[in-house]
Amino acid sequence: MQQQVQDSPLLTVKQFCERYPFISQGGLRWKIFNCQENGFQDAFSWIGKRVYVKPEAFFRIVEDQNGRRN
Repeated sequence: MQQQVQDSPLLTVKQFCERYPFISQGGLRWKIFNCQENGFQDAFSWIGKRVYVKPEAFFRIVEDQNGRRN
């Protein structure tokens, strides 16, 4: 069961922040709350009231936004 969670393309906010400690849970939740304005809407999925992070999409968006700024 634990192996499935580690291989999952979706992570909870807590799991994402534990795996990638460069961002706090509060910082990530801010990105979630403002995802329509900051361009991160494709990095998150909602199942009911729970929010899940798609790490591959999250980092792709980060790279895309960094490319636009350079």
